[in-house]
Parts: sequence; C-alpha cells; structure tokens
Amino acid sequence: NSSGGYYSVCIDNQFSRFAGKLVNLYLTVVRPEKLDAFTKELEEMDLSVAN
Repeated sequence: NSSGGYYSVCIDNQFSRFAGKLVNLYLTVVRPEKLDAFTKELEEMDLSVAN
C-alpha cells in the first residue's frame, strides 16, 4: 500500500502575526518493512527504541 504524492502543512500564526519567528519542520520517511526489520534486529540485540 503506497501513500505517495503531494502533502501540505499549515502552520497557524494567529497568536503572533507581526512578530518575527523561526519555524523548524522535520520530516522522517520510513518504509514500514524496513522499520520492522530494524526493530527485529534491535530486539535480537536486546535493545529497544521508543518515541
């Protein structure tokens, strides 16, 4: 199942319209089958990763 394509992000600025600001946006793309393999490998080494 693929969900590729174009995505949009809306950042609300209603509380500080006139003040300067810096917005950092970080995106991470992970293929589920690669994540499953990585998780299994960590479990075999008796390690874990939490978000």
